[in-house]
Amino acid sequence: MARRGQKSGLLRKILIVLAIGAAIGLYFGYEAYHALYGSNVDLKNRKEAFVYIRSDDTFPQVMEQLKNSGYIENFETFEFIATRKKYERSVKPGKYRLIPGMSNNQVINMLRSGDQVPVRVKLNKEDNLAQIAGAIGSQLEADSTRLIALLTNPDTAAFYGFKPETFIAMFVPNTYEFYWATTPRKVLGRFADEYKKVWTPKRLEKAKELDMNPDEVTTLASIVAKETAKNSESRRIAGVYMNRLKTGIPLQADPTLRFAANDPTIQRVLNIHKAVDSPYNTYLHKGLPPGPIGMATAGFLDAVLDYEHHNYLYFCAREDFSGFSNFAVSYEQHQQNARRYQRALTERGIMN
Repeated sequence: MARRGQKSGLLRKILIVLAIGAAIGLYFGYEAYHALYGSNVDLKNRKEAFVYIRSDDTFPQVMEQLKNSGYIENFETFEFIATRKKYERSVKPGKYRLIPGMSNNQVINMLRSGDQVPVRVKLNKEDNLAQIAGAIGSQLEADSTRLIALLTNPDTAAFYGFKPETFIAMFVPNTYEFYWATTPRKVLGRFADEYKKVWTPKRLEKAKELDMNPDEVTTLASIVAKETAKNSESRRIAGVYMNRLKTGIPLQADPTLRFAANDPTIQRVLNIHKAVDSPYNTYLHKGLPPGPIGMATAGFLDAVLDYEHHNYLYFCAREDFSGFSNFAVSYEQHQQNARRYQRALTERGIMN
């Protein structure tokens, strides 16, 4: 009987040890599962947050950034899983989106695979290459200084088939998506591709019929774009300038004087502005200026390509400041329109 009792006691001990072992196994198994798949991102009531990894960032630098961000609740488990999944071999630059409740596994898989979010770069009112570089550099990893140096290098313009004066024609206003770490060269390549898409065979044929090349069309379109914000008038204004080009009359476009003076704030064009010594001064020089005075949307390109045929040679802003223009065939009629507008400027105290 004693031997049977001893066997029973031993069995109980074994069962207890096994139970304890199973409990320990379950505990560590749960901990391992939670470390891998459990929620470990807390954004403090924010819906999302972004992590920016630069092209030259190393694994330790990425870990340090994430640790300092405070987004990772249990950083020890995060770093452990990152090491186990060999993330140090797959650090990819970019902009990455964190959302509340993400697990270590989700974050690390996202970073390893380069599953980043695109950046929307909007070009709209930039008038020169420096401003374009600033708009791009403010939203991508590439800094503005490097971009300006690249854009203003004559070799860069030549590479894409432009002269320095016409290079801005390659940048068509629109909203573009890039990955944050896209290199400057690839950024320019994307704009070059988009430019080719805008200049369809149909548009190229229309330009040829006008005896103009795309750069010349863009140059005139950029002037029209500065003259009016009214799409309904753009073709008519383009027609005025086309009539002047055909008859050899100087364009006398006020926006070119603002460009020549490097002062877009000029509201009242004076004789001093008309005397500025610049190839962009279309009061002094006949024909088109050397290049665009800003960007031109596809809509303004079409305004030139499909310009309105009429006999107008003059136009000026309406005295009601509605944004529309008064058009004239004769200089005398134009002078009457211009005097009304000048009086309206004076009444409003706009002297320059």
